[in-house]
Amino acid sequence: MTAREEATGDRGRYLSHAITFVAVVVAWVFFRATDLGSAIRMLGAMFGSNGVQLPPSLGSLWPGTAVAAGPIDSGVALGVSAVLLALAWFGPNTQELTGYVGPDGANASPTTPRPRAIQWQPSVAWAVAVGCLFGAALMLMSKVSEFIYFQF
Repeated sequence: MTAREEATGDRGRYLSHAITFVAVVVAWVFFRATDLGSAIRMLGAMFGSNGVQLPPSLGSLWPGTAVAAGPIDSGVALGVSAVLLALAWFGPNTQELTGYVGPDGANASPTTPRPRAIQWQPSVAWAVAVGCLFGAALMLMSKVSEFIYFQF
């Protein structure tokens, strides 16, 4: 594969990730909204039909842009969301962490070596960490939560 073909493939992969992300976010609106009219209004607001307002902590960065008034400054939430989004998009996935290549090496990527620091290796530390997560999950099972499809 030439460098140009590889670059085109990477662009296509990133574009497909972005399209899938937007499609999932838009689809979640219909799960959250109480009715179709609310979903349409929420989608309109997401795409700026009500105007754009910045959190007060970010208002000085773009003078002239409207600043939201309210008791909560969402600038920190936006920063945390940006960090988590970058981690989800650019961090390694589970196949990269475990080194799974699938049948006959179908998922192997010889051009992208995995750093040893992120490669999963069975150890006592991992066993303790997974055990703690399992215990926390068991303790949280008593918490009442609505079924995601309860409106359908």
